Amino acid sequence: MKILLIVLIFCCCFQPNKNTLIHLIKNELQTKPNFSIQDAYKLIYQGNFGVAHILKNKDHARQFLKNEIDSIEKSDNEPLIEHISISTNLVRINLRPFKKSGSSIDTLFEIMTRSVEETKQDKKRFLKQWREFRMAVIQEKLKFDVQELETFDLKVKAENYPAVHHSPGYRKANKPAYRVVKESIFREYFPFLK
Repeated sequence: MKILLIVLIFCCCFQPNKNTLIHLIKNELQTKPNFSIQDAYKLIYQGNFGVAHILKNKDHARQFLKNEIDSIEKSDNEPLIEHISISTNLVRINLRPFKKSGSSIDTLFEIMTRSVEETKQDKKRFLKQWREFRMAVIQEKLKFDVQELETFDLKVKAENYPAVHHSPGYRKANKPAYRVVKESIFREYFPFLK
């Protein structure tokens, strides 16, 4: 009986932490074909800043969202919500299952706007996580090419760490269509969507 108790305590206390950057990246590597260094950077960036960069022109961003939703097929072949951050409540809302739900595009846009307003833009936090990713690659905890990483890092550093697009390989394989929002705000408006 004591041995069983010790085993149970060990299993409960020493499970891998699913709320770590390494776990987040490994999950993307397993579920997203052609996930590259550029896509890891984008994931970390979005997990810290959300979509602030696309809401600089709200009218354009609203129209782009409507056009994108009009151009995609309804589907439930992907999760509606994907967690993308270890430090914020930001998630990706995949547009194909969102469209299938019949929910309001205007409401989603309102959620995006509120999410940007309520998300602290913390560049230090982002840089800390980017360094953590780089160290995990250098220490071979994540399987990416170190030289490719260093080249990419020099490029984004020279540009003051901008928002980037997904890599061409990722876009071709995954056809990403999503918006980044705070999950808590999304749940206020759509508590029934899973």
